[in-house]
Amino acid sequence: MDSAPMESEKSQSSRHRMLTTVFLCLLSLIAQSLYSLLVPFFATEVEKKGLTLHEIGFVYAVYPFAMFIASPIFGLMVPTMGSKYMIWAGLTLEGGCSILFGLLNWITDKRTFLILAIILRFVQGLGAACYITAAYSVVASLFRQSIATTMGVIETFSSLGYAIGPPIGGLLFTIGGFILPFTIVGSIMVGVAPIMSYYIPVYKDDNLSTTKIMKQFIKIPYVYLICIAVCLGVMTLTFLEINYAIHIKKLNLSYLQIGMVFLIPACTYALLAVITGMAADRYGYRQFLIAGLVIMAISLQLLAPAPYWKIPLNMWLIVIGLIIYGIGTNFLFMPSFAELLHLAADRKIGDNLATYSVASGLFKAAQSFGLIIGPIIGEALISVPKLGFPWTSSILGCVLFIHAVLITCYILSKKYANRRQSKCCENDDEIKQALLHKKPSKESIEYTKDSVNDVFTLQVKEIASVMK
Repeated sequence: MDSAPMESEKSQSSRHRMLTTVFLCLLSLIAQSLYSLLVPFFATEVEKKGLTLHEIGFVYAVYPFAMFIASPIFGLMVPTMGSKYMIWAGLTLEGGCSILFGLLNWITDKRTFLILAIILRFVQGLGAACYITAAYSVVASLFRQSIATTMGVIETFSSLGYAIGPPIGGLLFTIGGFILPFTIVGSIMVGVAPIMSYYIPVYKDDNLSTTKIMKQFIKIPYVYLICIAVCLGVMTLTFLEINYAIHIKKLNLSYLQIGMVFLIPACTYALLAVITGMAADRYGYRQFLIAGLVIMAISLQLLAPAPYWKIPLNMWLIVIGLIIYGIGTNFLFMPSFAELLHLAADRKIGDNLATYSVASGLFKAAQSFGLIIGPIIGEALISVPKLGFPWTSSILGCVLFIHAVLITCYILSKKYANRRQSKCCENDDEIKQALLHKKPSKESIEYTKDSVNDVFTLQVKEIASVMK
């Protein structure tokens, strides 16, 4: 009698999940395309206004800096404000600032342009941190048992958005100048905000203490190891984006060929994202995380190539290195967020919205910090005369490998400690059981009686001496 309503409820729930996934994929596509939209034309256009390369770099860097600061804060706010409202507010904020950013081209004064550009990019970063943190919480709440697989689907669209952003930006700039790319994509973002917030489910709980969960998270060393791994991975990614095109120009490649080269890791990442997510959900997250660090370390030795290999730079080495790098980033980024949630459940921190939102805030902050320090550390090392790109790439690869070893040592030490503790507990239980079931012998009873009599006799003698 009740089977029909139950089946209807299940189908409605699955349709709701599917619709939410579609909207989250669309959200990632638009967000990443907006982030990479300005790459083809922004630097050359603002140079005409007199901005230096350092000032242009600061305009780029302020976006991830805002995300780094705001992501943990928004993670604490998700249960109170609700994921639906935060997604709407974040999209509206970033989309609105993007439209205003397009209007900056009408400002002729260099100083005014720079100040307003920095402010608008910072607010854009706040908006992105707001809706991305909330979106990760929704993913964790809806797809707890298959979170890496779902993240793989979403990351596929994220990679697609990052790849199509520059050509769309270049095309719209050619048609309508500086204002058109930001106006169109910003308007789309503002327009879809209420639609997404309507269909995405409400996740809100005022009774959950996110501050307490954050304090529990930051006491665990493994949380730092995961976040540093994510940060290092993103750092190498931004390092390559900025410097690799200059390095491979030695092969006399055209701009089109260089663009195709950069599509290799993006396509590898997008094609393998879902498969990696499914495998990580089935076989465990930490194995993939460690393997990702090691694979990326190997690829960074190939891409230069490493000076101690004495191999000349060639096209085959570039292609193989970038494919391996794409596989490594897949293995590292797909299971990292899921591993944070698995750790929280394992340590009894919680398996609820507050836990998901705090974990998403930490994860996004780690990614953003990598975006900030990647160009800084890369440029600092490359500028050293005896290092250059080959040695810098090799050093960063070694850092990734060392961090993989650190994570492995930590996991093995925790396993050894847990095994030792469980053995001690087993031994204690065995001793207790043995003592409970052991029957006293006649000799021990007689010995106890004699001991009591001796003590009583001594006490009587002491009292008698006192009375005298």
